[in-house]
Amino acid sequence: GGGLRTALNYLDDEPLLVTNGDIYHTIDFNEFYQFHIANGAPVTLAMHDYNRFNSVMIKSEKVVSFDNRNESSLLAFTGIHMIDPEILKEIKQNSYSCIIDHYRKLLNDNMTIACFRVDDCFWTDMGSPADYLHLHEGLLKNDIPCWSEAGSAQKPYCIDKKARLRTKAELADWVCVGEAYIAGGSHLERVVVWDGVSIPAGSWLADEIVSGYENY
Repeated sequence: GGGLRTALNYLDDEPLLVTNGDIYHTIDFNEFYQFHIANGAPVTLAMHDYNRFNSVMIKSEKVVSFDNRNESSLLAFTGIHMIDPEILKEIKQNSYSCIIDHYRKLLNDNMTIACFRVDDCFWTDMGSPADYLHLHEGLLKNDIPCWSEAGSAQKPYCIDKKARLRTKAELADWVCVGEAYIAGGSHLERVVVWDGVSIPAGSWLADEIVSGYENY
């Protein structure tokens, strides 16, 4: 919320699309935008039935309340919202603010928060190492739809054109390698290697994210 408030001076009056950075999805932004314009609410949240995160009560395509994990008939917020910038003016400047807390205040003030259902779209969180690896596995094994903007990739081994793989470096199951150096005699299995990483000779890596700073 605080970051959006800081950006307010750079925005015009057009609806603002906001999305979490640690998710992957196939939600159609154009359909979302058109729905937001048509419903007339100052905020529209993209919602779906996702048991792991279901906590928002919805009635008649409108948000009723948040944090209701003990209730039935709940939906999960995808982390994708369309906002009319005007509603951000009430957020205190230069301070921490959770946007969901601001939405709670809007509900208390009897303002409408609309719900856009995206149950037919693919969506996953990738905010934990396990989820991040699971996403890569699904993409490289064609179990998860890939964005057309990403272009084609060799599967199940996606290797950057600038990556340097020495002879006798073994790849197994699926592997994603950025602009990195993989020494000979290394074994990589279900591994994501980020740019700038150097894998020493004889390394055996499985089910890991190699970032160059710390492995997960």
